[in-house]
Amino acid sequence: MNLSRLGLFLTTLLLLAACHQQRPLCYEYHHTLVEGWDQGRVQTFQTDTVGASGNYTFEVCLRTTFRYPFQTLWLLVEQHWQDEVRTTRDTVVCEIIDSKGNPTGKGVSFFQSEHFVTNRLLRKGQIGTITVRHIMRRDMLPGISEVGIRIRKNDD
Repeated sequence: MNLSRLGLFLTTLLLLAACHQQRPLCYEYHHTLVEGWDQGRVQTFQTDTVGASGNYTFEVCLRTTFRYPFQTLWLLVEQHWQDEVRTTRDTVVCEIIDSKGNPTGKGVSFFQSEHFVTNRLLRKGQIGTITVRHIMRRDMLPGISEVGIRIRKNDD
């Protein structure tokens, strides 16, 4: 291999290493029923084993349609981590439709949006269970097609 090819090869490797983003601890969606998301149907997510101790950002991810009848969606997000006694509960208010009547998510007929839940310190080796359920007064919510969770390590 001549020097110019070797230089190009090494430059390419460095660029690929610089562009590498750490894989999220959890990034998963669950479908809801076609009729709507029933208040009694809790979405449960299991995490991989935490690979590195540090601060992590938790987000609820939603895919919605024009059928959603309200501007906001209220959620209860509960976390239980191995070796911890208590369960953490967060109430999250998700803006689905803005004040002008436009969906806040990205898309054309399905709108994907992410909503901040919390930042949390996790220890290497922990395994967690996260549950998400809606706490709206209406039992069945149309227009919510998928509910997800994303947990990613913050850059320290």
